[in-house]
Amino acid sequence: MLDEVIWRGSAGFGVAMGSVVLAGGVAWAIARLRAHGAEEEDPITSPFDIAGMSAGGSVPKCRRGLFGTSLIVTLTYTAMIPAGTVILLAMTWMLHLMSPK
Repeated sequence: MLDEVIWRGSAGFGVAMGSVVLAGGVAWAIARLRAHGAEEEDPITSPFDIAGMSAGGSVPKCRRGLFGTSLIVTLTYTAMIPAGTVILLAMTWMLHLMSPK
C-alpha cells in the first residue's frame, strides 16, 4: 500500500512551473524595489556604532531596497536559490532521459 504512486507528472512540467515561479519572484522583487527603493527611509545601522554613524563621520549606514547597492546585486540574491533549483531539476530530467530503460 505504501509503494503505490499517488500522482505522476512529467519533468518538463516541473521545470516549466519552476521557471514560471522564478520569473514571478524576480518580477515581484523588482516591483518592490522600484516601489519602495527610493522613497523608503529605513536605515539599517549597527548597534555597536555611536548613534548609527559610520566610521567616516556623519553619514548614516543605510541600505535601500532589498540588499542595497544595485539591481544586479538584488537580482543575484533573489534568484540564486530558485535558479539553482531549476538547474538541478533540468539536470535530473536530462539524466533521467539519458538513463537506460
